[in-house]
Amino acid sequence: MQTTTIHKEMTIAAILGSSLDHTVALIDAIQAAGLPCAGCDSAAHETLEQGMRGHGASNAQIEALVDRLNAILARPVESNDDGGVPGFELSLTHAAVERVQALMQRKGEGPWALRVAVIDGGCAGMSYDLSFRTAPAPTDDVFDLGVLQLFVDRASQEYLHGTRIDYVDTLQESGFVYDNPNAGSTCGCGSSFG
Repeated sequence: MQTTTIHKEMTIAAILGSSLDHTVALIDAIQAAGLPCAGCDSAAHETLEQGMRGHGASNAQIEALVDRLNAILARPVESNDDGGVPGFELSLTHAAVERVQALMQRKGEGPWALRVAVIDGGCAGMSYDLSFRTAPAPTDDVFDLGVLQLFVDRASQEYLHGTRIDYVDTLQESGFVYDNPNAGSTCGCGSSFG
């Protein structure tokens, strides 16, 4: 049950301290909205409005973020009591979230969530598997990033814990890039690891 209502005049520290169970989702939502320093000590004492305006946000963007943050606080806390990794962490950069949202929009009717898993195969032994789903599989845990919902296969969590997913689009390469602290080796394509 939500006991705090977030508003744009709250400091970022107060927002992040409003629910320890939702801190990661709150940080992710604020960063995805264009305030990359959310969670840093340097930004803790400015208000949400000050921080967002400093990064060029409009009134509508600020209000939309406030609504998103309050929606996060209103959601029940997900449980990992049935086989997931306790304290599991997986993050997506702003570029990755934007690309996923663009692909979801092209896909059409939803609502869509991003499913992340690890499958056998690839030149290094295991490969990352990203797909869009409207409902989690029975073996998935659900994580709410505020702007995006993730379904993560429980059996894959030990291989994905601490992974950061980015999206790059350069002359040399285009696609999702994985910074995985659990990977002992990776192949040249970057989508397979061992």
